[in-house]
Amino acid sequence: MNIKKYLPNILTTLRLLSVPIFILLFLLKIYVGAITIFICASITDFIDGFLARRWKVISKYGSIVDPIADKSLMISALILITIFFNKYAVIPIILEFTIANLNYNIHIKDGIKFYVAYIGKCKTALLMITISYILLNNIIYINKLIEYILIILTIIFQLLTLFKYYKYKKKNKK
Repeated sequence: MNIKKYLPNILTTLRLLSVPIFILLFLLKIYVGAITIFICASITDFIDGFLARRWKVISKYGSIVDPIADKSLMISALILITIFFNKYAVIPIILEFTIANLNYNIHIKDGIKFYVAYIGKCKTALLMITISYILLNNIIYINKLIEYILIILTIIFQLLTLFKYYKYKKKNKK
């Protein structure tokens, strides 16, 4: 069996399966476990995409499940953060749902071949850093100001991503 062919999809599937584990650990207030799961799952998002492109094993499964796993992880973490730690995290939740809806419309509804813009990758990385920081900050209390700065930066990158994808959708509309 050629592991290269399947490893990116295995990592994507593991990330998707980690979401309920993350939620359960968080709700049980096993925060160190929840943060560890979140960070490891976030890292797989970069690794699976990198490997799939590098090894030229991009699959239909990966292109469908990867964004679902990504959004599931990010949005579930943001919802928990909003409820338990920081009500301002609701803004990134709304923007992530909007980005997900736009992606759905571009890929599925409009059938437009879509690329992931560099700004979208930056937004995802920043969102993962922001969520990780908020989770850590509410356990070991690092600095609340940095938390708010990260939320603002995340919102800015989300808005830039939305603008870029909307512009792409409009330009490539059938």
